[in-house]
Amino acid sequence: MLAGDFFASVPEADLYLLKHVLHDWDDGQGVRILENCRRAMRPGGRVVVIELLLGEMGEPGPAPFMDLNMMVMLPGRERSLPEYSALLKQAGFRLDKSSPIRSPLAVIEAVAA
Repeated sequence: MLAGDFFASVPEADLYLLKHVLHDWDDGQGVRILENCRRAMRPGGRVVVIELLLGEMGEPGPAPFMDLNMMVMLPGRERSLPEYSALLKQAGFRLDKSSPIRSPLAVIEAVAA
């Protein structure tokens, strides 16, 4: 275990696993975390994001309620897959694939662009 501040830097690695991390932060802060991962990433490295995914407007499920909770309690929010793709792109990644693991959670994998 290595303590640190992912807004400042992250240690060098092949894989960064961010589970229920990005939804805590607004887009600017999320991009900053991802940029730090991108900078420290070894060649061929990946980032894996595990988060709730928002579906279409009005689609039932826990994600819209969690989104409301996040907006009230923290600066973050839940996002749709296109929104995560845009966040990753801003930080220098390319969305590689997204796999649902348990509705509405998904594993979102990205590689350096």
